[in-house]
Parts: sequence; structure tokens; C-alpha cells
Amino acid sequence: MSKRIFLIGILILLALMLWWVCKKSPNKGTDIVIPDVIGPETADTMVVLADSDSVFVDVVAIPRPPLEVFVLDQFDRPSDNGTAGNSYTAKVYVLDNTAKKLNGPYKGSTFPNSVSNTNNKPKSNTVKMNAAIEMSVYVFNNLSGHKGGTIKGLNLIDEDQARKSPGYKPDSTNVTMQYVNVHKGASDKGNHNSRGSLGCLTLLPSDTTAFFVNFNFENGTTGTSSGVISVVRSTASDIEQIIKELKNVYE
Repeated sequence: MSKRIFLIGILILLALMLWWVCKKSPNKGTDIVIPDVIGPETADTMVVLADSDSVFVDVVAIPRPPLEVFVLDQFDRPSDNGTAGNSYTAKVYVLDNTAKKLNGPYKGSTFPNSVSNTNNKPKSNTVKMNAAIEMSVYVFNNLSGHKGGTIKGLNLIDEDQARKSPGYKPDSTNVTMQYVNVHKGASDKGNHNSRGSLGCLTLLPSDTTAFFVNFNFENGTTGTSSGVISVVRSTASDIEQIIKELKNVYE
């Protein structure tokens, strides 16, 4: 994956995200306010679109989100057979566009629990991935936290700020998931339930504190941070190329 292809891919994803937020409704020259998650201030997120049915505008002119989380995972589910250290196969980075700094890596996972230690099929729903390139972008805030606000978590939200996300059932059929978070995993014992995920993105328990330092949790377990989460499943070489490009953003 060349640098040019990677950058073009990011621009395409941002354009698709803009289309998703605006619901691709016909536009007649009115002001469309993109939610604050696309930029640090409301004034920065006001986009005046031309009199057309297209919402694919110049995404370069749109402010980058204040925080971008990249969860870079392998294609295949981890082998949840009781082997310690196998539960978290993703490298997680936080691109802080306010501090202009890349933080990480932290270990995490994009996969939910398995049925059992001898049945590695997913036990519950999983976030929906773009089947063509195995990458999807989600908007998040941390207004609600995890487990009713008793634990720190990032909350995936839709265009109406509702905690709903597209996903797949274990049989691969489409489903609308509710209350999908990024939260601390249960353990790193390599068991079918070590990630403690019923469809959420999870973090290696020992990396959780360092990861959440990147976000505002002014209320203890909830706060006012927002941004986007890019979930990627790809080959090791592609993941390393993405990491290389991320490290070059502010160097």
C-alpha cells in the first residue's frame, strides 16, 4: 500500500463519512451543520454546499477531527483456546490533532467473544466492516462511558448522536447494534470470554489506563471528548505501512 493510495483512501473515507452524516439528502444550497465531532468548534463545522444533490464536497477543507483513533487488526479471529496472550491482536493509536501528536501503540481487539474455547465462532454481534477493503469509520464521544457510566469508555454514535452502529450478527446478517463502546477487556488469558466483548472494541487491560489518558474524562468515567474511530483489518504489511504513515503525520 503506497503512501498515495493510503492518503486517497483516508480522503475517500472522510467523504463517505460526510455523506453518512448528511444522510445523502438532496441539498438546495442550505447550510448543513456537521456535528462537532468533525471539528473542534461548531463554527468550523459549518459547510455551505452548492445547489446540487451531491454532498461529496472538498473534504480537504473540512477540519480534521480533534481525535482520531486507529484500531489496526488482523483479518482472522484470535484463537481463543486458553493460550494466554492471544486475546488482543490489534495495534491501537490515537492521533491527537490538537496537540499534533501520535500516541500509542496500545493493544486491543476488534473481535467479540467466541462461543467457547473449542468453538472459535463469534458468540455475539460485531461492528460492521466494509467488505471490500476491511475498513470502516465510526464517530464517537464519551458522554455515556461504559456499563451505565460506571466505567470509562468511548461511545460509538450515529448521525443523530444516538448510540447505534451498523453491525453483523454471528451468521453475518446485518443488524443495528446499540451501546457499542471501546472499553477495557476482561483479561489476557486467551479464553473465549477474555475480551469481555459482546460486540464492543476492547483494550488489553494493562494498556487501558494509558489509552484513556488521551481523552477528557472530567466526570471520572465520562467526559467531553469526540472524534472518529477507524477500524481496519488487513495484512501485517499493510498495517505496518499505515503505522508508518501515521508516524509521518506530525514529523
